[in-house]
Amino acid sequence: MRDQDEMNRIEEWQEHQYNPFYWVDKFSPLFPPTRTRGFWITSLIGLLLSLPAFLAFCWSYFAERNSEALPFVLIFGTLGVVMTLLAIRLRPDFNKRKSQTEVEELNRIRNQERKKKLPKRRKDYR
Repeated sequence: MRDQDEMNRIEEWQEHQYNPFYWVDKFSPLFPPTRTRGFWITSLIGLLLSLPAFLAFCWSYFAERNSEALPFVLIFGTLGVVMTLLAIRLRPDFNKRKSQTEVEELNRIRNQERKKKLPKRRKDYR
């Protein structure tokens, strides 16, 4: 059943891959987007590098009345907001993902343990 579903997704992708606007907010089933720790760490590093520059140009513009710093304040302010939103969006799931077979195995073991706790039924129980 699961393999058939994946085949249907791939066939749908092949049928509609050239239709304009069909795949808006959808991704190829062959290459789904993943949120990894590497992308998240990179976005955090970008945020940490852009914030000091933003604060320095803000200090230059407001405290020292340097009007030439205004474009840099706007650029680094926008960059800081974008990097903050990117870091929030790319935050990975730190729980280890389990495959479907592992989940099924755990469910089977739990069911066996529940059955052991129940009393055995006899013929005279009616």
